[in-house]
Amino acid sequence: MIVRLVVAVLLGLLAAAYEIGTVPFLPTWAGFRPVLPLIALLLVSTSRSRAFLLAIGSALMLDAYTLDHFDLALLRLPILVFVLGWVADRFLTNRSVYATAALVACGRLLDWASAWAISFLAVLFNLHDTLWSFPPAPALVLLWDVGFTSLVFLGIASFTGRFIVRPGSSYAPR
Repeated sequence: MIVRLVVAVLLGLLAAAYEIGTVPFLPTWAGFRPVLPLIALLLVSTSRSRAFLLAIGSALMLDAYTLDHFDLALLRLPILVFVLGWVADRFLTNRSVYATAALVACGRLLDWASAWAISFLAVLFNLHDTLWSFPPAPALVLLWDVGFTSLVFLGIASFTGRFIVRPGSSYAPR
């Protein structure tokens, strides 16, 4: 059990290191940001505690190296885990690839909204002088998120057989 939690933290650190160290140097169309899709995948495939620890690990790295705008990722990402968990429990009816794609799209939109709100408050209270701005191609970011999450979800589903991968199937064993 503890090994899985440590792996979640390390995965969060690696995903954040990739976002910080690689994504700024890639072309706009290749700027995949893996932290949020991994949080959504862990919420759907394992447990909320692992998604929370991944968020904490990645938030520590993101907060340490984000200099261009004021970002409280250590506050923002764990709250996002709880909100996405609530959305998954309350509004998504099954663990399908469609529900996972909707969860990651909702998560990315909430992530952008919360990053903007925190940045706006920091500028308003003179804590920072630069406002957060959307990525250069937000539609591509959403496309990368949904595509990556769907492919990984289908891979997990094909190996474990726990999830719904086609419409009309159920949780009932055959």
